Amino acid sequence: MSIIITLILIGTLAILLELFLPGGIVGFIGVLCLIAACIITFIEHGLNTGLLVTLGVVTMTSVILYFWMKNFDRFPWIKPLILTETVGGSSSLDKNNALMHKSGETLTDLGPSGKALINGEKHDVIAESGYIDKGTPVTVVKADGSKIIVRSRP
Repeated sequence: MSIIITLILIGTLAILLELFLPGGIVGFIGVLCLIAACIITFIEHGLNTGLLVTLGVVTMTSVILYFWMKNFDRFPWIKPLILTETVGGSSSLDKNNALMHKSGETLTDLGPSGKALINGEKHDVIAESGYIDKGTPVTVVKADGSKIIVRSRP
């Protein structure tokens, strides 16, 4: 019985250490220890005790994971690991929204996607419907995030 308790303690400590040490090796060893403890329990003490220990290990691991996920950002040594600044990308989306109702010309055939010159800049665009030939005048009808949807002008 002492080997089972030792494996459970080592496995739990290894998983807790993995929360602070990147790489996955320590956590993997911890999971192997917990699995070995469950298997040994089944072999030495039978089905009922094995199921109880397995249920206990799964419950304990779930509680630790839940606590970690709930409180991850509150630990002072974790703060430097969390990105608090905005990463670029929104400026290009704002730029795409500014293209609404602007006119341009296709640089490639759109079937349904391709390139168009709008406001003097090349953009990846999608034809609203069908196929649009190269050199056709187009108007931006929708800017949905990174998608620029165009319609051919008569």
